[in-house]
Amino acid sequence: SGTATVEAALLGVPMVVVYRLAPTTAFLLRRLVRTPFFSMVNLIAGRRVVTELFQDEFTAERVAGEVLRLLKSGEARDEMRRGLAEVRAKLGPGGAMERAAEIIAAML
Repeated sequence: SGTATVEAALLGVPMVVVYRLAPTTAFLLRRLVRTPFFSMVNLIAGRRVVTELFQDEFTAERVAGEVLRLLKSGEARDEMRRGLAEVRAKLGPGGAMERAAEIIAAML
């Protein structure tokens, strides 16, 4: 989802990011990774721009609720698009994937 979410961000497309891993993998990941976000979009922004639904939060009801919120609320879409524009500005022209990788690597 990393490349796809960054590409969507560069296009200014509102989104909801979801993750479901094997329970053991999720358990280990939560203990090994010290970051408030998993989505590359949020990591690059340094704040929550897109909703992330991880493990037990990733339910049909939550996904539907978040998507409907974006579909029904022009204000919510505009706010997310402003955040996505900030991500696009941080990545700059051409070579965005390489710069995204550098930003993420610097955070580790």
